[in-house]
Amino acid sequence: MEEINQALELIANDIKTALQEVIQANGLIDTGLLRDSVNVKVENGKIEIFTQDYYKFLDEGTRRGIKAYNLTEQLEQHPLYIGAIQKLEQVYSQMIIKIFTQK
Repeated sequence: MEEINQALELIANDIKTALQEVIQANGLIDTGLLRDSVNVKVENGKIEIFTQDYYKFLDEGTRRGIKAYNLTEQLEQHPLYIGAIQKLEQVYSQMIIKIFTQK
């Protein structure tokens, strides 16, 4: 599992960088707090992404006038993110193969 977590750490960092670039490209760096708040955690073969609570409001917008920036949608189109997802699929495929060939 340690080998997989190391591979996932690299993938998670690519996702983190891609999200930070999307935030910056949208000019959402007034104080840098949102961009700098992006963090990732890898544990037990999972990647978790954390941001400031107001990320969701900027991503989806609100009825009270906050414009929707569609940050998640933009992230999913970012070349670094696409590459990270492809690597992720490879890591999980290798993990599944390893599980089934050990028996």
